[in-house]
Amino acid sequence: MKFSIFQMLMLAAFGALAVAGIIIFAIGASGAQSGATVGNVTIWGTLDKSAFDTALSQIIQQDQSLSGVSYVQKNAATFNQSLANAIAEQKGPDLYVISSDDAMVNANRVFPIPYTSITQQQFKDVFVSAANPFLGAKGVIALPFVVDPLVLYWNRDLLAGAGIAQPPTLWDQVPAMVQTMTVKDTTGSVQKSGIAFGTYSNVEDAKAIVSMLVMQAANVGRSVANPITGFDPQGNFISALNNAYGASSPPAIDALGFYTEFANPAQTDYSWNGSFTSARTSFAQGQVALYVGFASENSLIGSTNPNLSYSEQFVPQLAHSSRLITFGRAYGFAIPLNSKNPSGALLAAEKLDTASTTVAFANALGMASAKRLSLSGQTGDQQLVNQAALAAWNWSDPDPSATGVIFQAMIDSVGSGAKTLTDAVSLADQQLLHTIGQ
Repeated sequence: MKFSIFQMLMLAAFGALAVAGIIIFAIGASGAQSGATVGNVTIWGTLDKSAFDTALSQIIQQDQSLSGVSYVQKNAATFNQSLANAIAEQKGPDLYVISSDDAMVNANRVFPIPYTSITQQQFKDVFVSAANPFLGAKGVIALPFVVDPLVLYWNRDLLAGAGIAQPPTLWDQVPAMVQTMTVKDTTGSVQKSGIAFGTYSNVEDAKAIVSMLVMQAANVGRSVANPITGFDPQGNFISALNNAYGASSPPAIDALGFYTEFANPAQTDYSWNGSFTSARTSFAQGQVALYVGFASENSLIGSTNPNLSYSEQFVPQLAHSSRLITFGRAYGFAIPLNSKNPSGALLAAEKLDTASTTVAFANALGMASAKRLSLSGQTGDQQLVNQAALAAWNWSDPDPSATGVIFQAMIDSVGSGAKTLTDAVSLADQQLLHTIGQ
């Protein structure tokens, strides 16, 4: 007998809820559609409400059983704490959306899908690699539906003005190109930047970018699945940032050195500093030639400056890399432990995670479906985003706020000259271990 994801979820939830003496309802062999009803299901999340509701409205037109589903957008900065408080007060949502960054933080707040129902291998076969952080110790933490990969945005006019026809495909090409594209005044101050790399506070996606560079560097001449955090053979969660993998130095050192060199005035490819307002805004204003950002930022860049002549492509890779790699942030539906309508939430989660519904959400949000089989057959920009989604990786983050501080200190200490690359990576590795142990 084959079970749908809904049935797997229901069996898992039934077992968990039965401990508390709560009986939902029995599941027939015919699956999720056999008399099961969704009812009123409130979803919380930090994704844009207008875009989410656009997709949800289209989905409801095709399936009226979801007419009781509604979405509430919450402040991203306070979401985890607000959710924890609401769950403690039994005032939380029936379903909520979390990113792969927040998977570990939420692992103990949700009904996990047990690996007896869906194995880790089955999960990896269905969903993109960026969703792997949802593979928790007790089961699948959330059901992935979209993924937001990093891509390279490039300004056609700035490249053309420097005599460059096409954006770089390899990182080795970037320093010379940046040196040519960067415009400085007579005092050496940067007026127009070749690339927005090197700092933390005014590069919105600095942590994701450095994570991507570490992942890429760790997969040159070898294959390393988890070069930032991972699990040892005994299943213990560890930091791998300072691991050299048999080489003379950790790949994180090369990645950090490359990222920070563009903010070093002593370097010939010096191109970026703290005087710029922000990387994305500066790119939208035509002050930056190359900008690495999430695919979902495309609409924001375009609306900020409709006259900007720009395009997007796959992020550059390292020569001799064993695989294509970018960073991706997956989003999934999670069922909180005190959901007021757990059976409806479980059914809604499955109905909102089909091939067609994930594509609807992806198109509305400017992302890609998290399902591998939904990532082919597209054209234009969406084809690029889908290809990036297939190559997107992430890592298990024990505490995004704390690790953000760690990455910022690592980057800033090198930029200020307070620490060497070796010392900065070593300290960050120790701090990650401390965060994991909290």
